[in-house]
Amino acid sequence: MYQWVTDPPIDSDVERRLGLDLGFEDPTSAEEWLSDFHEELYEAGARQVRLVLDGEVVFGPMGLED
Repeated sequence: MYQWVTDPPIDSDVERRLGLDLGFEDPTSAEEWLSDFHEELYEAGARQVRLVLDGEVVFGPMGLED
């Protein structure tokens, strides 16, 4: 499963509320999710994200500022 990893890490309750803890089947699904929730991640304190698969970074880091 693909996972977005935030830097700095955000609260686990926020991760669950946004669905970030569930992971994604493919990069396209992960990117679609990020386009919908990047503002909420920023408001929760994240400043950048990396897309990870099996512990390996496949994309990023990418800043969340507009």
